[in-house]
Amino acid sequence: MDVKFRYRGREITQAEVDFLKSLLAEETGSSRGALSKKVCEVWNWVQPNGELREMVCPSLMLELDRGGLITVPPVRCRAPNNVINGHVRDTALVEATPLRATLCELERLEFCQLRGTEHESLFRALLQSHHYLGYTRAVGECLRYLV
Repeated sequence: MDVKFRYRGREITQAEVDFLKSLLAEETGSSRGALSKKVCEVWNWVQPNGELREMVCPSLMLELDRGGLITVPPVRCRAPNNVINGHVRDTALVEATPLRATLCELERLEFCQLRGTEHESLFRALLQSHHYLGYTRAVGECLRYLV
């Protein structure tokens, strides 16, 4: 078995490169995602949990394309850029006068978790307006509350 190189734990042989070339020649109208799924199914390339490696396969194909071994089809559409789409466009119109009272003097405080509610955009706008770092998209799991 003639191994060309190793990619994420998989040994890529000349036969597999040839298969990819023929598949790309046959499936000229297919998207990169559809090709990736088909390759994973034919190669039985799965993750430890049994799911297809549909996110790894396109990067393998791009690597082979950069190396001049195959030619992948052009990108049909770009995935949304979450960094650009995460920018806050709304402004929060809230009363900005500071409260001058003790907790005992205030009425009952209500803490509301915002995840999955219509108030998440208000949370982002408040952070953008009033936090010294502004707002950029959150990384990882986080909880958002308003009081």
